[in-house]
This record gives sequence, C-alpha cells and structure tokens, in this order.
Amino acid sequence: MKSFSECPRLDVFKSNLVRGARFSPKHELPIVKRTDFKPREAVPLSIAPRAKDHNQWLHFYEHDYLFEKVWREPNKYLPLFKKISRGNNT
Repeated sequence: MKSFSECPRLDVFKSNLVRGARFSPKHELPIVKRTDFKPREAVPLSIAPRAKDHNQWLHFYEHDYLFEKVWREPNKYLPLFKKISRGNNT
C-alpha cells in the first residue's frame, strides 16, 4: 500500500495541514497560542470572496457545508486568505 506522501489523495484527514502542530494530551485538540485580541470587524468565509473591505478578519463560524469547499481544496483559497490578511494591519 502507498503512503500518504506517495499518494496525497489517500489522506482524507489532510494531516499535512497540521504537520508540526502540538496537540493536547487528553482530547488531542490543537494547542493554539492564547490571545485577548478582539478584531474590529470580521467577515464570514461565505461572504469574503465578495467583500470590498479587506481591512477585517476572516472567520469560519459557519455551517460545515460552507467550510467543506476549503477543506477539499485549501490551496484554491490561499489567495483569498492572503488578500484579507494583507488588508488587515491591526
């Protein structure tokens, strides 16, 4: 059988996206650096491609079916993420 690195389409969990991440021992959730920062404005993923104001944060608090497109093709959405993050200078 081929490994995930030899045949990436077999990796349905997209494990390469969390390479190098640290996880909690109990529930195996990703450990994210704590912050008290609150963005001034945030745009949902479903609206971001049509957003005119890029000086806001992108959020993913959406129904799973809306996020699934990013899960299937993450590289397709990198330009959008970069555009929004470049506009965010806060």
